[in-house]
Amino acid sequence: MHTSVNFKSKHFQLNNSNNNNDNFSKTQILIITVLIICLIFLIALNFEIVKTTVKVQNTKIIEENQYFNKLIEKEDVSDEITYVFGIFNINRRAHLGKSGSDYKFEDDYVNQVIYFLNFLKPYPTQIFLERKYYDFIKPHLHNRSRVIFHEVSDLRAYKYYDRIEKIRNSGTWTAITRWLASVPQGYSDLYNPIVMQKIYFLLRTARTNPFNTKYFSWLDSGGICSPTIRLYGKEYIDFKIKTNLDENKFFITRSPYRGAGEIHGCEQKYIVKLGIPAINHVCKGWIMGGTLPAIEKLYSLYDNLINTTLSLGCLGTEETIFSIAHDLRPDLFNAFNNSEPYNQWQDNVCKFFVEPKEDEEKRQLLRKNKTVTFISSST
Repeated sequence: MHTSVNFKSKHFQLNNSNNNNDNFSKTQILIITVLIICLIFLIALNFEIVKTTVKVQNTKIIEENQYFNKLIEKEDVSDEITYVFGIFNINRRAHLGKSGSDYKFEDDYVNQVIYFLNFLKPYPTQIFLERKYYDFIKPHLHNRSRVIFHEVSDLRAYKYYDRIEKIRNSGTWTAITRWLASVPQGYSDLYNPIVMQKIYFLLRTARTNPFNTKYFSWLDSGGICSPTIRLYGKEYIDFKIKTNLDENKFFITRSPYRGAGEIHGCEQKYIVKLGIPAINHVCKGWIMGGTLPAIEKLYSLYDNLINTTLSLGCLGTEETIFSIAHDLRPDLFNAFNNSEPYNQWQDNVCKFFVEPKEDEEKRQLLRKNKTVTFISSST
């Protein structure tokens, strides 16, 4: 009996074990099934998240593209003029008849920029300057003025600074012509980093376009023609420049230049290597400009030419580079000739502003709704 009971007990345990195994298998299957379903759900959910993320990113890209296209195309830009100036002290020894203790930078370039701020008001103005001169111009700023601090350290960070200095301090460069050592280009390490970056400041302003203008131009505040400009009203200045700014070409003035073995420190022998037999006219750097596309196109060539000429050992100024660029690609320029009709070799550097005014009807027609951005240097 005991044996039978034990047998039945064992048999019961065996059956119970089988049942437990069946239940365990069912549980395993259920768990695996649930896990598979969860996995499928997570994959599907992740796919939707990816789709949504891509969609958001694509939307963002489209929105950004639309934004930048608006910045570039500027279909709603005004045709006014925005004037932009630069104030950088390069430690000049003399300027416009004053030298030594009689010369003060604040009385020269700073005051000239202040004059232009007041003279051109309420036209938009953008000013690149050293922070230490901000308090001088602050009382003369208006609601269409914009200031960008640009320090001497930034000038010395110019990507071509070291290569410029290597040539300038070589000893052989200042020996090219007797006057090089006695002018700012020769004795100041800041001269070339300023003048060669005029088009960069111009391009930077055109790209950011703080006043939503179509045209942009550089105007030297302390140049030889500044006193001449003051003889005319701002409307006339505005009119003269607008009528020379081309939609697709870069505006600049040119003066006759011959009989020299160099152009502002760059020897003609190096220019010949660029495929130019001789340069007979020099593009002036005191006034220039155009639309953003026109500036972009020229800047690409201009920057390449700086790199190439420095590699050759040629150190000139921005006028040297513009002159080479003009002879290589005149199609990029809308150039105003400063020579006199009765003597093509006589230079009248300020001729652009002193020529007789255009007829009043044309002036009134072109004067309305036009804007240009001016950038001026302290060179």
